[in-house]
Amino acid sequence: MRKLNEYGITLSELAEADIELLRGWRNAPEIAENMEFNEHITSVQQKIWFNNLSKKPNYYFIITHQNNKIGLIHLNEFDNQNQSAHAGLFIAEKKYTGIGISLGASLILLTFA
Repeated sequence: MRKLNEYGITLSELAEADIELLRGWRNAPEIAENMEFNEHITSVQQKIWFNNLSKKPNYYFIITHQNNKIGLIHLNEFDNQNQSAHAGLFIAEKKYTGIGISLGASLILLTFA
């Protein structure tokens, strides 16, 4: 499992053990309203989504700070011709917003990319 560490932040490759935690975050109204797909996600849908991640290059990481899993960051939809990809992130644990975690996680992911 891939782990990236810097700035007191760890990005850990998304594991099957984390998909229900992720689903809970994604179904929270304050997260869902900012997503392209903002309908309620069932456990079956989540499992299917996770199982399909390996079919093309995708990098999804759980963001951890001070031993607390607090959000998700990812790269997907790679376009090699244009050397681009889609990126996204959210911090699900409110006490970790506005303190630079998103910036630090983004810098780690950009360095990885």
